[in-house]
Amino acid sequence: MTRSDHHRLLDMQEAVVDLTAIVARGRAEWDRDKLLRLAAQKLLEIVGEAAKQVSDETRVRHPDVPWRDLARVRDVYTHAYHRVDHDLMWEQLVTQLPELRSALDDIEDGFGQA
Repeated sequence: MTRSDHHRLLDMQEAVVDLTAIVARGRAEWDRDKLLRLAAQKLLEIVGEAAKQVSDETRVRHPDVPWRDLARVRDVYTHAYHRVDHDLMWEQLVTQLPELRSALDDIEDGFGQA
C-alpha cells in the first residue's frame, strides 16, 4: 500500500523535529558523539526519501520546500556514506533546517485524516 503525501509530510516534519533537537545539543556534543552524527544522517535520509515520494501536485503547490535538494542529499548520504563531511552537515543543519521546518509547518493540512 502506498503512503499518502500527508503521511510522508508527517514523516518529514517528525524527522525535522528530531534534527532540531540534535542541533540544540550544540556543536561540542555533535563533535563528540558519533552516534548523534549517524542519527542525523539517517534522519536526513528519511527526509529526502519522503521528499522523493511526494506527488508532483504537492511539490507544485508548495514550491518553498526544496524537494529536489532534499532528494539529492538523501542520495549522497545513502550512496556516498563514506564521504560524508560532518562539518558541512552541521553547517547545513544550522543554516537550512529552520527554513525547512518553517516551510513544512506552513503547509496546510489538505491531505485528509492521518
